[in-house]
Amino acid sequence: MKNDIKTGRELLFDKNGKFKEGHPAIGGRPKGSNDFKTDFNAAVKKLAEKQGITLGEAREMLLQKGFLEAKGGDFKFWEYIHSQIYGKPRIPLEHEIGEDLKEVIERINKILP
Repeated sequence: MKNDIKTGRELLFDKNGKFKEGHPAIGGRPKGSNDFKTDFNAAVKKLAEKQGITLGEAREMLLQKGFLEAKGGDFKFWEYIHSQIYGKPRIPLEHEIGEDLKEVIERINKILP
């Protein structure tokens, strides 16, 4: 089998499209490692226990902190927490039936950053 010089596809995948043995992606995330949501939930639980409050109250406290920072001009914390826990916000697409696609795309481009 020849190697695809442009992409190196045969170097990474077998004939069935699966990663070849030794590829770093085999096996997924190492055991014992957490994603952000798991770490955030653990921090919420620890905060709740330490403060003697419910999980919901602790989560609300952290979100209020992010909101206050955003209101003061530092939007990074709020944006990061929101996108990691609740997902990135979607931009609704509203259009009239029969509206020219070019006009819809122009409107979308105006609202995108």
